[in-house]
Formats: sequence, structure tokens, C-alpha cells
Amino acid sequence: MLAEVKEIMEIAAAKKVGIGFGHTDFQELLPLARLAKEIGVRATLDHPLLELNKLLLDEMKQLRDLGVYVGTYCQPMIPSLYQPVADPMETIRTIKEIGPDRCIIGSDFGQVLHMDAIDGMRVFIRALLGFGVKPEEVKVMLKDNPAKLMWLDEKDAATVAPEATAGYRQPRT
Repeated sequence: MLAEVKEIMEIAAAKKVGIGFGHTDFQELLPLARLAKEIGVRATLDHPLLELNKLLLDEMKQLRDLGVYVGTYCQPMIPSLYQPVADPMETIRTIKEIGPDRCIIGSDFGQVLHMDAIDGMRVFIRALLGFGVKPEEVKVMLKDNPAKLMWLDEKDAATVAPEATAGYRQPRT
């Protein structure tokens, strides 16, 4: 593994910023997850259900057990021009097997050939609820877990250093 990867993780942990592992395969993700756990950085898997870099459920569980959040997104649950055939139950099975406490949901829509991100999220949440995911589980995956990923669950994590706002003026109302 590149020294720069470790350095980036150390910076993210020190600054209390979550990271995403990008679109890659299990052989690359496992050492990243182990290092993230060792350093104390919070991380999420990006699109583990996408055909480009699809992971097996057992692989996702191994990464979850190392503290990584599993990202589940509109695609591949909702058909699109990029992926016209979708199995919504694959996303539902993943959430149930991994557990809502370790999943993050997001739209990842808004590209030219997708619906916009807000409409995509609305459709995604309705589909999750329609397939039996409980409203409280949706809240955990949509609000609570992303907040934890970004360290917003800690009292001092959301503070802004005074120098970061130097010269900033409140807009007139």
C-alpha cells in the first residue's frame, strides 16, 4: 500500500473526516479496511452492489466487521439508462444481512442520464419502505450513520475554528 494512502487516512482521522473507499475490489478493500481500523478513521464502501466492482455479501460482512459502513444507493435498486435491469431485493437483502446500523443510503443520482438526486432519493426511500425496511431503519441509514461517518456524533466534531470563518459576513436578510 502506498505511504500516501496511510498519510491521507491519518489526516482524515486527525481532522475527524470520514472517507470513501471508491470503486474497487475486495482484494484492495480488505487491507484498506484493516488500516482504517488500525488508524481510527471512519470509512464507507462505495457501490458494493454495482456490477463494476460488485462484492459478495460475505466480503461486505468482513469489511463491516472491521468498522466500515456499507453504502447502498439508488443504483442498482432503481433501473436507469446506465443499468436498465435491477433486482431491488438485492439491496434489501444486503441491508438486512449487514444491518441498518452499518449501512448508509444515498442517491448517487443527478448525472445526465439519471433522474435528479432529490427525486432519486424519494423513489429510493419509497422503495425501501415498500419492501419492508422500517422508517426508523431508513432514518438510521440516511441520517444517523452518515453523521457518524463524518464524526458529527461527537460533541466537538462540528466546531469550526475561528480562523476558518475570518472575514465571513452573515448574508443580509
